Amino acid sequence: MTHQQKRTIEYYLRTYPKRKELLESRLMQAAEAGVCARYENDGGGVSSVRSVIDIADKLCDTVDGREYLWCKVIEDTFNYYGQSYICKVVRCRFFEHGRGITEVYKVCEEMSICKATLYNYSNIFFDQAHKYAMRYGLMEIE
Repeated sequence: MTHQQKRTIEYYLRTYPKRKELLESRLMQAAEAGVCARYENDGGGVSSVRSVIDIADKLCDTVDGREYLWCKVIEDTFNYYGQSYICKVVRCRFFEHGRGITEVYKVCEEMSICKATLYNYSNIFFDQAHKYAMRYGLMEIE
């Protein structure tokens, strides 16, 4: 992963809560407008509405699909690590505190870890997020 790719992932991670909220409101607006129904012909000449299993997947094309995929990358990465300490450290660093050096020390003190561990856990998280981003076609191997 290149430095620029890491910064891109960090940007989407840092802005994830706001992006997710915005995306959910767009999805609700699109669902209320009736775009979630997908009609298909059963072969009998009558159209029927197929069940909507995952509305977000169905609306990926109508709402900004790239935003949806980046939210999915972050969510999948958090799901991959579950309730591990890596997730707790990343959430503390990127959602509760800022990026400056004083915030880094605050996170280290709050989580009872050293600065090296903080950066190692962040890099582990970024590596997995990079794998998901490549899977969804948002990044390439460089």
